[in-house]
Amino acid sequence: MAKQSLEPDYYTLEELADRWEKSEDILQRLALEGKVECFFSLTEEEENMDAGWDEARGDVREYFSKKSFRFRASEIHRMERQHEAVEKAAADDVLGTRERETMQAVIAAMTQVIASTAPKYKCGDRPNVDAIASTLEGIIPDRKKRGISETISKALKAGLIRT
Repeated sequence: MAKQSLEPDYYTLEELADRWEKSEDILQRLALEGKVECFFSLTEEEENMDAGWDEARGDVREYFSKKSFRFRASEIHRMERQHEAVEKAAADDVLGTRERETMQAVIAAMTQVIASTAPKYKCGDRPNVDAIASTLEGIIPDRKKRGISETISKALKAGLIRT
């Protein structure tokens, strides 16, 4: 028989603040901005308040007490999975020194090969980085000529290939 951990259907603002190690004010603001879904469980006093709340009275945070905020466990799990996915993607996105050097060597070598194919890709005895970048700009989506030129120049300056 599989063990299941029991969990409440919802958490209070205070419980979520402890779980995520964030201030209640920050979590309250995220909820009111719609970045974290919540619902309200009004106290008897809040239920008896004038239902005609108007913006001139102030922030909605003043209308609902912190004790009235509730966060569904399913929403908390969704946010935690999303946060884990973002952290994993960021960790996977970092190149180590060896991988970076390999990529720079390949870029530098390909630049040399391209420069040897046509005079327009050479400037004297060196690759014409701007001409190569102009050609690549139309092939590489979401990259501008300047960024491509900088990447090629850094790769050539790294000195990882024989010229």
